[in-house]
Amino acid sequence: MKIIRLEIGCEGALKQQEFYSDILGLEIFNSTETSFELHLGYSQLSFQENINFTPYHIAFHIPDKSENQALTWLKLRLSVLPFKVRRS
Repeated sequence: MKIIRLEIGCEGALKQQEFYSDILGLEIFNSTETSFELHLGYSQLSFQENINFTPYHIAFHIPDKSENQALTWLKLRLSVLPFKVRRS
């Protein structure tokens, strides 16, 4: 499934913008005090200030066999919780 545009309610749009731009280094589009957009791959994420928002879990697709590269990229930007890989 390809998500072309997704509107996401959030609290503290300015703080959200800071996280995505200053911490993750992503480019912000159409920024105001109450909303902003991210363009990631073929998807456009539109964050809108809404005090009655429902918390969301947002996941980003990591191409097959690129997990270590993605983890290295992420560790350069923030602290990552430790985890153990379980083998069956």
